[in-house]
Amino acid sequence: MLYEILAEISAQLNQHFKLRFGMTEDKLFVSNLVNNDSSEPIEKDSVLLSIVNIQEEKTLLNRANPANNAAIALKLMLLFTTTFTGKRYLEGLKFISEIVGFFQQNKYLEIEGNRLAFEIFNVELTQQNTLWTALGAKYNPSIVYKASFVNIDESMQTEPYVPASEFPSDDDDDTGGE
Repeated sequence: MLYEILAEISAQLNQHFKLRFGMTEDKLFVSNLVNNDSSEPIEKDSVLLSIVNIQEEKTLLNRANPANNAAIALKLMLLFTTTFTGKRYLEGLKFISEIVGFFQQNKYLEIEGNRLAFEIFNVELTQQNTLWTALGAKYNPSIVYKASFVNIDESMQTEPYVPASEFPSDDDDDTGGE
């Protein structure tokens, strides 16, 4: 379910960027800010979407259906970060502005039968410093959104279980990020 949600958010924002800027290539990628070996992200001059926190949203679930123990409501903290540097720094700010505009127009998205509510999550400067330190990255222009009420119900899982060891690695990707 989380895969489908992030893939759909990425697809919709990439479509939005293409319409607004007349681009043909994707600019938003679901990715870590840094690789596990602390090297820089693969995608330069782009926007990265990362989950920085997942929490159970107990109050929403209890209000929605207290008898349904199979479903859980989640709150996702989504970090949108630009990787534009040097003379292209301002270009990155255009993308942050477009993300804000997109979610102003689309406060709710229907994904896989779930209604997600999006709102900006204000991160205080000290919290922001802690977040970036924990992520092992240097600060880049970014914004955090809270996406609420993601229901995950075992009966909704239609795809067979695939062990993580069978997932394609980054080395298997011949596209070079394009």
